[in-house]
Amino acid sequence: MTDALRDTLQQSLGTAYRIDRELGGGGMSRVFVAHDMALDRDVVVKVLSDEHTGGLSSDRFRREIQVIARLQHPHIVSILSAGGADGALYYVMPYVRGETLRARLSREGSLTVPDTVKLLRELLDALAFAHDHGVVHRDIKPENVLLEAGHVVVADFGIAKALRESGNMTSVGIAIGTPAYMAPEQATADPTVDHRADLYAVGVLAYELLVGTPPFVGSTQQVITAHITKPAPSVQLRRDDVPDALAQLIARALTKEPSARPQSAREMLTALDTVLTPSGTRTAAATAVAGAGLATGRRRWPLVAALAGVVIVAGAVFALRGRSAAPRVAAGAELIAVTPLGAVSDTSLTRLGQDLVVTLSANIDGVGSVRSIDAATLLMKSRHSASPMPLADAQSLARELGAGSVMTGTLIRENNQVRASVVLYRVGTDSVLAKASVLAPSNNIAALTDSLTWAVLRQVWRRGTPPSPVLAGLTTASFDALRAFLDGERKFQRLNVDGALLEYRRAFELDSNFVQAYLRFDYVNEWNLRGADALVHQRLLALKSRLPERERLWVETREHRLPVPQAVAEWKALAQQYSDYPPFLMEAADPIIHFGPVYGIPISEARPLLDRLDQLVPDHADTKMHQAVERLSGGTPLQAADAMAKAGAMSTGAWGELLSLSADMMRAREIGSPMPTADRAVDLARLSSKEAASEPAWLLITGYSTFKPVAPERQLEMLSRAREAGFLSGDIEKATNVAESDFRIARGDWAGALTAARRMEASTLPAALRLSAARVATLGAWLEAIEPAVADTVVRRAMAGGLAGTDTRSRVELRFLDGLVGTIFGDEPRVRSAIRLLFADSALLSQHTGRTLSGLWLARIAPDVAADSLRAVTEDVMQRGAYIMAAEAVGRFVITRALRKRGDAAAVERYLMWTDGGMNTPAEWTTLRTVLPIVQFERGSAFDAAGNREAAIIQYRRFVELYDQPPPAHRAMVEEAKERLAVLEKSDAPRTQAVPKRRTR
Repeated sequence: MTDALRDTLQQSLGTAYRIDRELGGGGMSRVFVAHDMALDRDVVVKVLSDEHTGGLSSDRFRREIQVIARLQHPHIVSILSAGGADGALYYVMPYVRGETLRARLSREGSLTVPDTVKLLRELLDALAFAHDHGVVHRDIKPENVLLEAGHVVVADFGIAKALRESGNMTSVGIAIGTPAYMAPEQATADPTVDHRADLYAVGVLAYELLVGTPPFVGSTQQVITAHITKPAPSVQLRRDDVPDALAQLIARALTKEPSARPQSAREMLTALDTVLTPSGTRTAAATAVAGAGLATGRRRWPLVAALAGVVIVAGAVFALRGRSAAPRVAAGAELIAVTPLGAVSDTSLTRLGQDLVVTLSANIDGVGSVRSIDAATLLMKSRHSASPMPLADAQSLARELGAGSVMTGTLIRENNQVRASVVLYRVGTDSVLAKASVLAPSNNIAALTDSLTWAVLRQVWRRGTPPSPVLAGLTTASFDALRAFLDGERKFQRLNVDGALLEYRRAFELDSNFVQAYLRFDYVNEWNLRGADALVHQRLLALKSRLPERERLWVETREHRLPVPQAVAEWKALAQQYSDYPPFLMEAADPIIHFGPVYGIPISEARPLLDRLDQLVPDHADTKMHQAVERLSGGTPLQAADAMAKAGAMSTGAWGELLSLSADMMRAREIGSPMPTADRAVDLARLSSKEAASEPAWLLITGYSTFKPVAPERQLEMLSRAREAGFLSGDIEKATNVAESDFRIARGDWAGALTAARRMEASTLPAALRLSAARVATLGAWLEAIEPAVADTVVRRAMAGGLAGTDTRSRVELRFLDGLVGTIFGDEPRVRSAIRLLFADSALLSQHTGRTLSGLWLARIAPDVAADSLRAVTEDVMQRGAYIMAAEAVGRFVITRALRKRGDAAAVERYLMWTDGGMNTPAEWTTLRTVLPIVQFERGSAFDAAGNREAAIIQYRRFVELYDQPPPAHRAMVEEAKERLAVLEKSDAPRTQAVPKRRTR
């Protein structure tokens, strides 16, 4: 259509309608608002692109529209007239003043069950009427469902049929519709498609209304393949408040065989009547089962067309004609491992051989039923292999990764071009599934990749026509962008975060559609605790449909932002489904490592995930570092030291030095060898101070010589030497007081720790760090290690000085600390004021904290009742998150002491193991370090009382080995721990129920 179309259309409409403005459209149509001169009303004129309607008879189209125009129903937008203009077809409809269902979904994400049922009833009422009159819609989707005065009005009824009957479209195997909503028989251009295809589309739409996304998303090929071959996931896996009756109805509508679906819209209407009745509501058991299910994404499928759907040539996509004729590939080709292509007689081609692993893997992944092993995994596992890789080694590597076939190949220079040759072998045999060779310039990634992929797919396909892969839609056709991307991968592998981010940025600046580069930048940036780059994140979301399925799922699942338990469940499910894809394994392990114990998830649950990662990417420093953090809590000191050493050897810069120094200090402490020199700590501080200037994570770490106190007296000396060196200054120097405070509390020097923490008050550090003094003072006062009057002074100064600033979390925490000081003094008005302020904020964070403070005040007069109240709060926190760690720490002390008093010491661990987490945010980190020694004593006492000798020894030993300068109130505690430790170490006999002699507040 040309820009002159409006004038031509006006001529065709004559004086009956006056075109006023263009409303929109896109892709395959343009939409104009016109005025009906005779009836003085606005109408809509939709013009269909001549690109897609060329050759169709406008007279026949008009005759077909006349039949459809007889549909007069309150939920159907009627057709007023039709014709042709400038080679394009158009039709006229009343102007509906409202919005499309797509607009509402874009605004709200998903709808309530009652709203969904109401919309479905009106939609099915319209379909029932149309079907009774022999008209099938063929393109039910949110864009064609209009909302006027709260009611459904369906547009474009019968347009698909009118197009089909106006020319020879059926003869070339064209499927008309929108991929995300197509029934299997419709996607394969089955000529017997009937009204039951509309019912399938209603099932898809119902799923999207409840979940926010259709059941199948991805590229056009992936979506169509899924509709044809994959069972639709239960809507209850994504939303647990969906009544059973509604879930069952949607499942029936989404069955592949039309005969298994409801047989009419009226049948579906009848079934809907049961949905909101008591018998149709969801059972608790069903809800519990569904709650453990896998989410597949909440983002919406992009608008693919604005006509009566996308016109897809089925033969060009899959050439599937029968519902049972899904394409099949040769046995073994379902999962392919692409190994680096070996450079023959020209080592300058070695890098190209590695590059092609990325592009070939991305190109074949998700094509029909074919998947590929993650390219990063392959490259890491094969980095030490010979080039060309011997077939036996390639077979062994593919078998280890679970692949059914392995692709090997060579690169040979021929004048100014390169010949790339590949062979696909079935794993475990000499059977060749495919061979291919292509000659192209060495910098033409697209030509090399697409030609090889297409040749291989044609040979492994056993039924139907294989889809044609297009590299440009999956990775990048830019040689330089791919090189930059892979350089970024290699740098992050060694934890060179700044270098990796620069390379990823260079990659997507060279190719603005290189979605994998945006994805890795976004992930590594978040890994580094930086605020999200909004522009990069928005571009990633805009391009995510280009990604292969597993990468798209990675993007979408990261967007869910669920509480830790639900997030871990989602990532574990994905990790089980894609056990060869490292990002899913790390996404499942990471929240367990850092915060799982806070939510009642033992840190040990991360170990199998990390072990699998270690098999897949054995040389990745991030995996090794997470293994080291897990071993710090769940292993022996020497195991932790070994893991730290491996991580340090694989890392670069400050990370490498911190991990290596941590390993050496832990090993020296354990075996009694000399400690590393102070010079190493000075070198580390110099490196980390440079990192801290741009990386928030290093503000917490600068000043540490290990990840946790190992030999605090020696570590204090090292920190003093680093400060004397003179390169620490400003807020970075003040941030080293986090480490000093930690080292001093580890020894029991609470007064020295408070002095160190107070040095951060007058700074521009984040509010969570500036509140460290208030945190140490108040928690210390509650634990009887610091005088309450001192805590009162520190907290009042923090409040008067506005140390919380505009940080909501810090403001809530400061209110809690003020209330806790009031609780210690028995100052009821002060406590009530803090509780009132907390409850005045409706945010869950403030509500949880207010409930905790109320429980602590109640503990003064009714300890048992208070413990149960606090336990309820903590259990809620464990499910939904939103907590202040200082409040949780105190509340969990009260809970665990009540449990031991009741003789339920075995239950204590659930509430005290939170200190195992490798917390990496300032408030959580500093709170953990403040109370860790006392938690170790409490855990030791609980394990001892429960008869868990080995666990009790570990906790008592960690406590007494470091806590050598206890305040007066804790001296009896230290002596008791030493006595109990001596008894436990001498005897293998089970211990009786022992209750510690000394209690803190």
